[in-house]
Amino acid sequence: MDIYWKELQNLFENLFGYHFSDSQQKEVFQKLEKIFNHLGISSIEEGIKILLHENSKILEEPAWKEAFLQEFTVGETYFYREPKVWQFLKNVFFPKAYEERKNLKNPPPLRIWSAACATGEEAYSLAITAHSLGWKVKEVEIYGTDINPFFLEKAKKGIYRPWSFRKLPDSWNPYFKAIPSDSEGSFLKKVSSFLKEYIQFQELNLCQLPYPSPYHNPFFFDLILCRNLFIYFSPTKIQEILQAFYKALKDGGYLILGGTENLLGISHSFALEFWNSLALYKKDMEKKKKAKTSIELPLIPEEPSSSSFSLLDQPKSSLPSSFSLLN
Repeated sequence: MDIYWKELQNLFENLFGYHFSDSQQKEVFQKLEKIFNHLGISSIEEGIKILLHENSKILEEPAWKEAFLQEFTVGETYFYREPKVWQFLKNVFFPKAYEERKNLKNPPPLRIWSAACATGEEAYSLAITAHSLGWKVKEVEIYGTDINPFFLEKAKKGIYRPWSFRKLPDSWNPYFKAIPSDSEGSFLKKVSSFLKEYIQFQELNLCQLPYPSPYHNPFFFDLILCRNLFIYFSPTKIQEILQAFYKALKDGGYLILGGTENLLGISHSFALEFWNSLALYKKDMEKKKKAKTSIELPLIPEEPSSSSFSLLDQPKSSLPSSFSLLN
């Protein structure tokens, strides 16, 4: 199987951005063997040959796509993840946006993109924050995208298990309604239906450029959140996505990454700012040249489950956001 490893590494990176190290080879092959058995392919070698010669199957054939997403997608997230992000949005971002718009005759809606939103907790957290500050549905447009259509179906339903609420502020409880337990006996809550009016969920692979409208529209978004995705990607792929994000942001708009992510060693055009230790990547046309970095440091995964953290060990659809593979 070693003879196929480099080709598989390139395939996963080109299609999905995943950067698998040599130390993960055994785990990847185990995942592939499980997938091929599910698809009725007699041997892992036969499956790999099909995969390498007809790699469009992963993206185009439903059975292949579902099998790969189920095995390789990371779906860990929860409401109000990283409190300082929501404190910044509540105390700075939304008030500033209001001041900029209050004297305009026909102000444009505030547009926010939750990239790699998985099962939607982040997108709904944005809607709750906006509503709690008095923003109406037509005044805010929230876009939640993910590569995994199965995650997005859960997001559209807006029904979550206790794991998603482990950091929920008490003030947010009125936005949820308890519903009967599921077949596993889990306590469930459903988001208030009006919150869904703020959000558009759409399938999108961040590694497949150019993006469809509106995600490729220049100067369209006021804020992009892409948290805990780049920890799985190569610097080259990260740089490509950053360029797309930069183009899509309005001048003065922000990109927010995960709390343990950084762009050191990645060439980019953003100006780095801080608010109460929260890193903010700002599109500042005047400071564009000053934002580029050259120091090389690794990206560190958030909240590893053990000392032997592995992408392949992360919980899948039973836990709520962020990747999104194959994002």
